[in-house]
Amino acid sequence: MHFYSLDKVISYNIPVNIIITERGYGKSFAVKEYVINKYLKKHESFMYIRRYENEIKSVFEHGSPDNPKDFFDDLKDKFPDHNLKTKNKKFYIDDQVFGYAKRMTEAQDLKSSSYQNVTTIIIDEYPIEKGRRYYLPNEGMILLGMFDSIIRNKSASEVKIFILGNAVEGLEYSPLFMFFDLKLPYGKKDIKLFKENTILLQYATDSEFRKEREQTLIGKLAKGTPYEHYAMQNQILDKNNDFIEKKKGSSSFSFAFIYQNEFYGVWNDYKESKIYISSDYDPSSPYIYAVTTKDFRPNTLLIKSASKYRHWKFLLDNYKQGLVYFENQKIKKYSQDVFRMFLTS
Repeated sequence: MHFYSLDKVISYNIPVNIIITERGYGKSFAVKEYVINKYLKKHESFMYIRRYENEIKSVFEHGSPDNPKDFFDDLKDKFPDHNLKTKNKKFYIDDQVFGYAKRMTEAQDLKSSSYQNVTTIIIDEYPIEKGRRYYLPNEGMILLGMFDSIIRNKSASEVKIFILGNAVEGLEYSPLFMFFDLKLPYGKKDIKLFKENTILLQYATDSEFRKEREQTLIGKLAKGTPYEHYAMQNQILDKNNDFIEKKKGSSSFSFAFIYQNEFYGVWNDYKESKIYISSDYDPSSPYIYAVTTKDFRPNTLLIKSASKYRHWKFLLDNYKQGLVYFENQKIKKYSQDVFRMFLTS
């Protein structure tokens, strides 16, 4: 099959490279091949980052029913003269350590002196798919602190950071995109540069790969379903503007909630018979609810059961009737995540 190539991204010589592609296109393969070649040519090492400890653990538990393949299985034919293996959160070539695996918060606190030879960072499967775990609080700060801890005073030309992911719903409202104010490239160009040319964002598709994948079993099963747009056509789902509307002047503030370290204000508009959720809120209100324990802070109320609170019951009842509106796509995405927690519990 026609798989992803890293050549175009590397040609830009940008230190931070965010690569978003359709599922199965081979971006992880390409980056793993890159770090192997870099070690063999320059003896430079890499750091492999995931968000949670169990995600790191799964990389090294090969041979199990959940993870039958070794991290390097897909590359061993390309490097037949070298012994590639993983063990105890380390990556080996010919019994020499050339890579380290850390969870995101752990990597933030590393001493750069311990990893002076690390010149490549891989953050794999960065965007979180709908319904699977959550982003970390203050994740933008964590990412920047992690880069600072590992690369410290290396120059931009010495370092390559690869952040890899599939096109998933809510990607443009992820902490990474919001923190650095990133936007996906659309149209004929698949690459955009940000932050004085220190960040490259590629939204890569390939018609040949897509045609070939359409002939596979998964391609045939997905045809005509929403999964076809997501996995086969690299389209980000849920971009419709249903229930997107700015609150009116007749709206009055009711309460606020905190989710993923962001505040959301709930505004009732009895004239329009609608409820609006906005980034505007009254910080002096006694009714500010933390949705999760991670969001809990002084002068907030922790929600354990939505039915206990009159405000929440009224909001959820109106949501079920289609009377709740959101001021933008980000607010819609995260508010609906919150509603799902209560309506499915």
